[in-house]
Amino acid sequence: MDFLTALHTIQLGDYTVSVSIFNVIFKLILPVFAMIVGYSLLMLAVRKILSLAKAEEKVSEKVRRWSRMVFKLALFLGILGALGSVLGISAYRYINDFLRFLKNPFFETGGTSISIVTIILVIPIFYLASWSGKLVQSLLEKNIFPDLSTLDEARKMSIGNFARFTTLALVLLFMLSVIGIDLTALGVVFGALGIGVGFGLQDLVANFFAGVVILFARQIKMNDRILVNDIEGNVSDIKLLSTTVTTLQNENIIIPNSHIINHTMHNYSYNNREVILVNSIGVHYKTDLDRALELLEEIGADNPWHQRNTEIRSFVRSFDNSGITLELWVTVRDVNFRLQAFAWTNLEIWRRFRDGNIEIPYPQVDLHIKDQVIPTRPEPPAQT
Repeated sequence: MDFLTALHTIQLGDYTVSVSIFNVIFKLILPVFAMIVGYSLLMLAVRKILSLAKAEEKVSEKVRRWSRMVFKLALFLGILGALGSVLGISAYRYINDFLRFLKNPFFETGGTSISIVTIILVIPIFYLASWSGKLVQSLLEKNIFPDLSTLDEARKMSIGNFARFTTLALVLLFMLSVIGIDLTALGVVFGALGIGVGFGLQDLVANFFAGVVILFARQIKMNDRILVNDIEGNVSDIKLLSTTVTTLQNENIIIPNSHIINHTMHNYSYNNREVILVNSIGVHYKTDLDRALELLEEIGADNPWHQRNTEIRSFVRSFDNSGITLELWVTVRDVNFRLQAFAWTNLEIWRRFRDGNIEIPYPQVDLHIKDQVIPTRPEPPAQT
């Protein structure tokens, strides 16, 4: 036993250190072995979590690479610290002094102390909180939602977004408290935020709460066809502050959520995606209306986007100055085909009315001139 605890002198350049076999085993070898095992277990846990999340290969590789770098850095510093504790060289003391300087708070208020280490740790904390939120959302979408057939896609998306932001907030608050930031100080931040709202953040807050209403009230959902302020398109993304609409011209329009809530909006696919298409056409007063209405119903039945087993209706809408206006009502199975179906119907009306000798009038005015005596100037009498 004395052999294990006996000090042995080792010359390292200008340094002379004394070590014992006991210290080498229990302060260097065993801690280093434990750190290597911990590194392996942490990497295994990361791979297991990524496997459960069914993340994309590109994302998984990026997470594994960053985890490997962070864990290897921690392992290196741990081995360096264990080696320094055994050798007792002055370099280890300098490292401790440097670390103590980094941890020394330069700003304190209440129960919160801010140091250089605190500032450095804030960046990875925000990244970790964001990554945790996305991970929870991915786990729900790939492992939980497929088994919940009673939920539609819109509600799944709302629950997923809520879980993501809730996880982000909880992880962020927890990690900030770990690094020494007193959460009660956040009350001051919210107080300042309340003042800021009065000086220009009203729109930001309004958009945020409007986004919450949209996500949970489901006034619009992903892929809905909407019309708001002459902007028509499909909803391609819903966020807490804004909603992205892809127009018929394939333009992405970002609309603030408060604008959607506070204005009249047409949602063509709110309950179902079927929509009634109305085509109007004018015919001459001498037209056989029964034949014209029959042709319109045939056109509606032949429409490629017509929802089968739905009624096709044709009407005499009005008697106008230049002709009689007829209407054709056809149910289209999907609102996304509304423009194509409308254009196809108009072209087909023109073709079949032309072949059937049904005249489509153009604006005209009839001018009637009554016969009347036009006064003339009397001629002066001839002079003799």
